[in-house]
Amino acid sequence: MATQPTRKRSETRARIVEAAAKLFRERGIDATGVDAVMAAAGLTHGGFYLHFASKEALAAEVCATQLAASAERWRGMEGPDAFARIVEHYLRPDAGCPLAVLGSELGRRAAPNSEVGQAARSMAATLSWLLGAADGRPTAEGWAALSTLVGAVVLSRVAGDPRDAADILAAARDHWLSRGEESR
Repeated sequence: MATQPTRKRSETRARIVEAAAKLFRERGIDATGVDAVMAAAGLTHGGFYLHFASKEALAAEVCATQLAASAERWRGMEGPDAFARIVEHYLRPDAGCPLAVLGSELGRRAAPNSEVGQAARSMAATLSWLLGAADGRPTAEGWAALSTLVGAVVLSRVAGDPRDAADILAAARDHWLSRGEESR
């Protein structure tokens, strides 16, 4: 069992990650300062570096944690409509996958994060499996599905016209739902 200080430190770190995740989704990584994250977590700015070496380290952990949670949820989905449920959920206008929300910012970071990459790989592998792959590894089709979902969300957010945004999401949804039905 963890000692009280270790548990408290872990809980505090989790509060910081949760606050950062919300702010990063709302504002972006670059537009969110450490002071805002700490205030949202109910902490002082000075305590940040007890938990993270840098804002970059926090951003990497936020994204890796959220993507890993999504990958785990996807792996736990069962039934013939699992693929369709993932597509429908992912393409909701209010969904907030870190790949779609923060992917371009993550891509500009100095060092790639293997945890983020592994979580994306796991998501592509799950989509591959749901589309009929047997070996549990990502296939070209799984990567294409994930890329389409992420891209559709990004494009819908920058479309400018609500009708165009809805059309973009509908096109991706219709394309992959028809593909998912073909693989069953």
